Amino acid sequence: MAQRERYWIHSAPEISTEEEGLRRCARGDWCSRRIVTFQDGERVVTAALTPRPFCDGCQEYIAKCATELPAFWVRLSAMIGDSPQVEWPPTLPGNDEGGGPRILLREDVDAHLRLSASTLGAWAARVRAVPQLALSEPEHAHDTPEGVRDNAGILARHASVLLALQPGWMTRGFCFPPGRKGKPDVISDEIEAEHGDSEIIRAGVDFVDLPVMADGEDAGREVQYLHYRARSLLLETNPPPELLITPCRNCTWRALRRAWADGERDLYSRCDHCGDELTAAEYDINARRWVAFHRAHADRPVLAETPAA
Repeated sequence: MAQRERYWIHSAPEISTEEEGLRRCARGDWCSRRIVTFQDGERVVTAALTPRPFCDGCQEYIAKCATELPAFWVRLSAMIGDSPQVEWPPTLPGNDEGGGPRILLREDVDAHLRLSASTLGAWAARVRAVPQLALSEPEHAHDTPEGVRDNAGILARHASVLLALQPGWMTRGFCFPPGRKGKPDVISDEIEAEHGDSEIIRAGVDFVDLPVMADGEDAGREVQYLHYRARSLLLETNPPPELLITPCRNCTWRALRRAWADGERDLYSRCDHCGDELTAAEYDINARRWVAFHRAHADRPVLAETPAA
C-alpha cells in the first residue's frame, strides 16, 4: 500500500476540519500563519488549522515570549523604585494629609513581578510533573531572578509539552470591581456565576483566590499576556495610531485614527467607534465636506435667546 502523501492543509482549505480533527489556531486574527483574503471588498482573516490549541508558528512565538520574560523581569526589578507615573505619589493608609511616609515602590511594577513569578512557577511545575520529561526539581525560589530564569527556560524549551497540557486545577486570583462611594468592593456577577461553587483558597480586601481548570491554551494566553504587560510597563509597546481631527463620515464621532496601509489596498483611516474605513481619496472628500459644513455654520449668525420679559 502506497504511503499517503502529506500536504499543507492550507493547500486544500475545503477539507472538513471535523473529519481531520483540526481546529483554528487560538490566536485568531493574530495567528502567525493566518491567511488574509478579501470577500466583497471586506478583509477576512482566517487563522491556521492545527490539531493543537496553537499552530506551529504561534508555538514558536510563545516560546520566544517565554525566553524574553527573564530579561524583562530583571529590568522591571531595576525600575521598581522609579517615580510613579502619577501627579501625586500615593501615601500609606492613615496619612491622608500627606505628612506620613510615601510609597516608594511602583505598585504596578511590583504587582506584575509577583504575577510573573507565580504564573511561570505554576506552569513550570506542571511541565516538570510530566513523567516522560524526567526534569529535575527547581533549585531556586520562584520569585528570584534565578527562579524566574529557570522556570521561563523550562516553558521555552518544552513549549510543545506546555501547550498540550490537559485541563488541571490551578489557583488564580480575581480582583473585585471598585464599589460605590462608601460601599465595600463586591464580587462581580460574572465571577459569582462562573465560580460561585468554588472553594475560596485565599481572600483579601479586593481580591479572592479560587481554583480553576486550566490547560495548555490558557498557558499560551498567560505567557503572551505577561510578555505584553512587561513591554507595556517598559514603554516598549507601539503607541496608539494618530487621532485625526476630521469626524467620521458614518457615525460623526471624532474617533478617526490613521490606519497604516496593509500593502494590498489603499487604507488611510479607521473609526474607533463604528469601524468605518476610508481610503486616502475618501478621507480627502470627507475632510472637505466637514470643512464646508463648519464654514457654512460659521457664516450663519447664531442669535442668543433672550428671556421673556
